[in-house]
Amino acid sequence: MKKNQYLYGVCTGIILAGSLVFATLYSVGADPSGGNSTGFFSATGTSGAAGKGAENTAERIGTGAETETERESGLPGETEAEPVPLTLEEAGLRKGSYSLEGELKGGSGKAHFDGPLLLTVEEEGSFLTFTMSSPYYDYVIVEGERFEPLEPDGNSTFRVPFERLNEDFLFTADTTAMSEPHEIDYSVRIDLEALTFLKGEEESGLSQDQ
Repeated sequence: MKKNQYLYGVCTGIILAGSLVFATLYSVGADPSGGNSTGFFSATGTSGAAGKGAENTAERIGTGAETETERESGLPGETEAEPVPLTLEEAGLRKGSYSLEGELKGGSGKAHFDGPLLLTVEEEGSFLTFTMSSPYYDYVIVEGERFEPLEPDGNSTFRVPFERLNEDFLFTADTTAMSEPHEIDYSVRIDLEALTFLKGEEESGLSQDQ
């Protein structure tokens, strides 16, 4: 009889201890708001939240912020197309004279053009005439050919062959302004839309009002 009572007491103690452990684990995992937190019983909930977070992150990366190009153009995914390089014939230019404002690039950045550039389309070819901002340029080189100034006095003015629009026109100019002559590489961008028709045949590709 005493043995049975002893076994009953041991079993009852084990059951009560197990219940206490279970209750403790449950209380650690409980979330005051009613859901599971980071405790024992929150493994499934945490994993689900992590998966949802990963989905949201992937979605943000997939859509992404608008690119710099989109911000500049104002329309998503649209970019402004670069003008296609053209010969004067492809551009439809007829014989006559055209002026344009050109930005000289290269060297120290101090040199510039003295006034507008002049493009002339003639029977014997097409030519670009420009005046530098200094009288100390004694020659220019275009595609390996050397050209001297048109006049000995005043700022150096040159007349050189010209063939293509909508791209950079490259030339090398020699200056004597330094202690020794020095060749400097320059460029100027000449676009079809920048040309202003001055005079020539009426069927020119550009109107006089442009």
